[in-house]
Amino acid sequence: MKRVFKIVLLSILFFVAFRIGFRTPLDPILFIVEGVLSGLMIMFMAFRVIQFLSKKEPVSSLEAMLLAMFIFPFWAAFSAYYEYGQPLFYGIATQRSFFLYLSALFVFYLLKYRVITTKDIQTSFLATAWVSMAIFIVTANFINPEQYFKTIFIGYNELKGGYIFKFVITLIVFAFLFYVIKYFITRKTYYLLLAAPHFYYMTFVRQDRSTILVAMITLLLFFLFEIYKKARFKYFLYTFMVIGVLFSVVALSGYTPDPVTIEKYNNIWLTVTGQETTENSTNLRRIQTLMVWPDILRSPLFGNGELSLKWEGGFARVYGYFYPTDIGIVGEMFIYGFLGTFLINAQFIFAFWLIKRMRRDIKDAFQQTCIYFLVICFFDSLTAGQTVFYAANSVVMIAIIYSYYHLQKVEQVRIKQNALSTHQTFKRVQI
Repeated sequence: MKRVFKIVLLSILFFVAFRIGFRTPLDPILFIVEGVLSGLMIMFMAFRVIQFLSKKEPVSSLEAMLLAMFIFPFWAAFSAYYEYGQPLFYGIATQRSFFLYLSALFVFYLLKYRVITTKDIQTSFLATAWVSMAIFIVTANFINPEQYFKTIFIGYNELKGGYIFKFVITLIVFAFLFYVIKYFITRKTYYLLLAAPHFYYMTFVRQDRSTILVAMITLLLFFLFEIYKKARFKYFLYTFMVIGVLFSVVALSGYTPDPVTIEKYNNIWLTVTGQETTENSTNLRRIQTLMVWPDILRSPLFGNGELSLKWEGGFARVYGYFYPTDIGIVGEMFIYGFLGTFLINAQFIFAFWLIKRMRRDIKDAFQQTCIYFLVICFFDSLTAGQTVFYAANSVVMIAIIYSYYHLQKVEQVRIKQNALSTHQTFKRVQI
C-alpha cells in the first residue's frame, strides 16, 4: 500500500512537471497547479542550498548543474527588459514553467536517500503514459476542438483534418521506447503488444511527424549500438529477409500509399531544405523564423527574452502572430541568444560524459530507455525547443541516470571499505 501511494504521488508529479495536461481542456487548472509545484520546487532548492552551505554534504556535479540552470528565467527576464522595456516581474512570470525543471533535483534527492527506487519511477512513468493516453483518446473522441479554437492548445492542420488537439505525448513516447527495448532484451512478444497501442496513438491519432521520425531513428540507434553489433550477421540476414518479404507483399497486393500521408512527410523535407510547402502551419513556422532572425542577429549573445501576454499583448504587439515554441531551437536562440542556447543545451554534453563513464555497467532496460530517450529530447530541442519549453523532460532523465552512477560509486566505496576492513582484521589475526 505504501508503494502504491508513492507511485500515485510520483505520477502526479511527472504529469505536472512534464506538462502532460498543458494542451488539453485541463490547461486552466494546471496553470495554477504548475505555479504551485514551481513554488514548492523553488522552496526545496532553497532547502538544499542551505544544506550545502552548512557543509552537511558536498554538492554533486548533477546538483551543481541544476542549481546553475536557475539563472535562465532571470536571463530571459532581463533580456526582455533590456530589449522591450518589459518589467522584470512579467518576464520571470512568463518563464514560470521553466522552474518545473527543479523536479529533477527533488527526484535525485529521493533516489539518493532511497526514499524511492528507479523501479518506482519506471512504474509511475508507464502508469502516467497509459492514463494520459486514455485521457487524450476520450478528449479527442468526445470533445470538439473547434470550441477551443482561440486557445493555445488547439492547432489547425488541413492535412490532419482541420482543428486538432496538440497533446503532449512525452511519456507515451517513453513507454513505446521502453516496451520495444524490453522486447529486445527479453525476447518476449508480450512487450511488443504493450508497445503497439502507444505506437498507434503516436502515428495515427496524434500524428506528430517529427516525434515519430525521431523515435524511429532513436530505436535504430539502439538496435545498431546495443543489438546489431553483438550478432551482425544474424541480424543482417533477418533484416534482408524482412525487407524482401515486405516488398513482395506490397508488390503482390498492389498497395499504394495514401497521397496525403506522403505529402505530410514530404513537407518535413521541404521545411528542412527551406522550401515552400503545401501545409499552412508548416509555412507559418518558416515565416516566423524569417521574421525574427534579424532580431536574433541584433542581440546574438543574450537574446531578446520572452514577452508576457499580460504585458501590452506580448509578442502580438511587436510581430503579430509569433510563438517561440513554434520554431524550436531558433525560438531558444531568440529568447536566450547563442550563448544562452549553448549553455542550456550543455546538459546533453554532461549526459554524454556521464553515460560514457558508466557505459559498461548499463544493462537495465529502464536505464537504457532513459539514455535513449535523451536522444529524443536532444532532437526535440532542435524541432520544438523542449529544453526551454518542457525543461523537466531531459533533466529528470539525466537525474535518473546520474542516480545509477551515484549508487555505483557508493557501492564501490562500500566494497573497498569492506575489503580494507577484512585485510586489517586478517593482519591483526596474523600478529
